[in-house]
Amino acid sequence: MDLRSARRLRRSSPPPHGSSSQLTDRISALPDEMLLLILAHLCCVRTAVQSSLLSRRWRDLWTGLTDLTFRGLKARRIQALFGRFDSPPQVSTLDIDISSGHNTADANSLLGAAAQLSPRQLFLTFRYSNDYVGYVGYRDYNYIDLPCFHGTSSIEIDSRHFDVRPLPTGEFTALESLSVAGEIVNLGSFLNRCPRLRVLSLSYRTDRHTPITLAPVIEFPMLEKLSLSGMIANLDILLNQCPRLRVLNVSLRKMELSSIKEALTILEKAGQRGLMLPILGIEIPWRDEDITPRRFAYLLRILARISPRELVFTDSLVGCHSEHDKKIKVNVPSSGFSRLETLSLSRLCRIADIGTSVARCPCLRVLKAATTSGKIIVHSSSLQKLYLNTDCDIEFHNINIVTPVLKELHMALRAGGDIGLSISAPVLENVSWRQSYTGPDLVFGFWRLGSLRIQTIQSNDVKRKGMPSLMQLLPPFHVLFLHLSAHVTLASGWHAP
Repeated sequence: MDLRSARRLRRSSPPPHGSSSQLTDRISALPDEMLLLILAHLCCVRTAVQSSLLSRRWRDLWTGLTDLTFRGLKARRIQALFGRFDSPPQVSTLDIDISSGHNTADANSLLGAAAQLSPRQLFLTFRYSNDYVGYVGYRDYNYIDLPCFHGTSSIEIDSRHFDVRPLPTGEFTALESLSVAGEIVNLGSFLNRCPRLRVLSLSYRTDRHTPITLAPVIEFPMLEKLSLSGMIANLDILLNQCPRLRVLNVSLRKMELSSIKEALTILEKAGQRGLMLPILGIEIPWRDEDITPRRFAYLLRILARISPRELVFTDSLVGCHSEHDKKIKVNVPSSGFSRLETLSLSRLCRIADIGTSVARCPCLRVLKAATTSGKIIVHSSSLQKLYLNTDCDIEFHNINIVTPVLKELHMALRAGGDIGLSISAPVLENVSWRQSYTGPDLVFGFWRLGSLRIQTIQSNDVKRKGMPSLMQLLPPFHVLFLHLSAHVTLASGWHAP
């Protein structure tokens, strides 16, 4: 690790001769550069500040770090820590994540102080605040005021519950990369103040139905890569405003079927002119009465001609899917996806013939899908990750998987006591197998086997339970879960589960 520090090298004097080795603080005797290396591995300023409890020697030593990460601190506390610097520091990366216990006034004051540090890279995450009221309701609007960062080349902001409002003065003369998850007030005029911007990523909330659009009279001559997620309006005008655009990633969300078809037609023409479209996402408007298998197949044919590397379908419906929800059986068009590497289908899009669909994607590495067939045949020389779910009404009876480079396999299925199973995956590392049993054949003695789950530790949810360090001490192992229920047959023939 290359540690950058503005501090001069300093070495503590050696301990007095004859002192007890048990009482000697050998770590504090190291030079500043070594101690800063230790603090850098703590990955959080909060923990680094607490190191001053070890020795007065460590007090404010963290101010020599050039990569500053703040987690779990309130905005006022972080701003107070900025006052510990004796002189303007040389900050390479400033990463601030505030989850709760703040209001927009505190956040805005903190951003004003952060601008004085002029970091080269800025990461900001503002989640719920004391001003936020529920999912829809607001006390007016909550704004995060973005001051001018003159020397910052990369800014990434996650403020999904607040609007980002750039202050009207100053230009972001060094800014080359901007990523915002939320909404920016007066987006077009703000981007006009970023003359060197080359990479732009915008992910808008969709509950307000605010479209992503730019001022039609402004051109962005330096923009080379653009990522958009949300309700995208006037896509053709937007592309004309970016003459140097080379890469475009798009996720169409909360849009009607007609608008999706129009956007895909524009993207197809742009791709024919040389624009790269590696990632495409579509949120399926299931409540739109125009959604039919025939029209969905038409969308797939357009997408096959666009030929993205990653294609993701999501559901617009919120909550559990019932049997009354729309479900569409799909297959990859006969023309295939020549460059597709990742295909992720929503739970309501079911592949009818998964073997044929995989064969029509010769470069496919990741597949996440559900199937309507009880017979699965997957033969692929490129597939590395496979996630398969079955329709709740389908019972599996035959599975044949031949994938020489497959590393992850995740299956969720229903099957009887007898299932034909053949899997050839010599480099398989991560397995998650969930199987629910049907029929009376699995009743033995007083017990009935309802389901089983086999899982390798790599795919377990241990890290989410807060024990990653403990689990790392254990050797690799696998886990088998059996769901058993008591089954009693009374003399009258009545069964008590």
